Amino acid sequence: MQAQATITLPAELTELIHSEVSQTVAEMMHAQPKAQTDAPDFLNLGQAADFLGISRGTLTKLINQGDVKVTFIGTAKRISKAQLIKFMTDKAI
Repeated sequence: MQAQATITLPAELTELIHSEVSQTVAEMMHAQPKAQTDAPDFLNLGQAADFLGISRGTLTKLINQGDVKVTFIGTAKRISKAQLIKFMTDKAI
């Protein structure tokens, strides 16, 4: 049997942790391998999934949930690289 404990952190500490993690994620996004930093400003779904390091199916779920926005160029779906970076930063805990 495993014991579980809940720890409530002061709001100031929670905000500090969130800030540090967000900054670390942003730094990691800027230090990506050349292949990802050279990605176009608007990516197709496959490129966007690769950029995030997730499957195309998971990306589709994020789109359907409204977490990631799609831009239509004619009938082609595109996702902005800037939005993907913001998405990852906002999801940092």
